[in-house]
Amino acid sequence: MVAILLAGWLSRRITAPVTALTEATQAIAQGDTTQLPVTSSDELGRMSEAFNHMTSALETQRELRRRLVNDVSHELNTPLSVIQLEAKGLHDGLQTPEQASDLIIGEVDRLRGLVSDLNSLAETDYGELGLTVEASSVSSLLTAEVERWQPHSRAREVDLSLQISGDLPDMDLDRLRMSQALGNVVSNAIDCSEAGGSVAIRAWQEREEALVISVVDSGIGIDAEDLPHVFDRFYRTDQSRSRGIPGTGLGLAITRAIVEAHGGTATVESGGPGQGVTVVIRLPLANSLEG
Repeated sequence: MVAILLAGWLSRRITAPVTALTEATQAIAQGDTTQLPVTSSDELGRMSEAFNHMTSALETQRELRRRLVNDVSHELNTPLSVIQLEAKGLHDGLQTPEQASDLIIGEVDRLRGLVSDLNSLAETDYGELGLTVEASSVSSLLTAEVERWQPHSRAREVDLSLQISGDLPDMDLDRLRMSQALGNVVSNAIDCSEAGGSVAIRAWQEREEALVISVVDSGIGIDAEDLPHVFDRFYRTDQSRSRGIPGTGLGLAITRAIVEAHGGTATVESGGPGQGVTVVIRLPLANSLEG
């Protein structure tokens, strides 16, 4: 009799965690990510821990998706509202076709930029960035960026300059993607600078370790509490929102993803409001054709 009771107890002790794991697995399909209690350090306990890690990851991804939907909805709402108001004003005769069309075209361009940025982020999220690496002259890449953004800087009366220290090594890069990463930083720096301000692109080799590219502006600066968040998606500081500085808050997130795909790092520094911003990109010399 004792043997039968002991066998039943052992059976329940073994099958109960398995049953709980099975039920929890089925509950995931209904969106329930409740964690399992870990009551032992044996194989079943390790399975429960692995299950809990999985549910935590699923919950994190769910929260990220929820935030993304909310953020995208917010970003879409503003240009759509402007387009609706302009179309209504045109219909009611309150706006001339020229006035309405200019504003509508501007908002459509903003929507197009948002869609492009979202596509870039989706590619990084799913590991589909697909770098096309080739031997590239960093000096010529930077020179091309200055030429590309000179018209925009002149229009805003901001001085844009390039300062290269020494001979920069050629590197294995995806030139198109790196141009995208740099363009996000440079355009943001120009937009955040007042008329009469400056944006300086600087590049140098840091010992035998890295090639460093910095973009230094004399713009509105960033509060200390905002610095940890500048690479977050859709994050825009109060200063940029209040001054009507264009952008979706995705550019720096895309820049960091592209730089990290090249094995590098992207950081930001600022002395505070009114002290400008410095974005620093470091690329390992392991990518150098001389390394």
